[in-house]
Amino acid sequence: MFMMNSKRMRKAESWVWFVGLLDVGLLISFVFYTFGGRANPVMVILYFIFFMVHGYRDIIFFYQPSTDDRESLNVLGRACCGSYRLLCSSF
Repeated sequence: MFMMNSKRMRKAESWVWFVGLLDVGLLISFVFYTFGGRANPVMVILYFIFFMVHGYRDIIFFYQPSTDDRESLNVLGRACCGSYRLLCSSF
């Protein structure tokens, strides 16, 4: 409910992103169901990997350390983004 009342959701562009990502989530769920769901081990692994990558991305982009040292933030940011790219490219 908070998301629907936020300032960012007052723009049409935000609603387009919201509906687009909702559609992608529904598509992923439909593909998972169509190809056997929990009975298909490959689908379970792919579904798990998708959410692990998503969770890792959230950790990198949303949880920033509290420090005034800009250089250490830059080094940490490059390392985290590099590890995220490596994780995504390994699939």
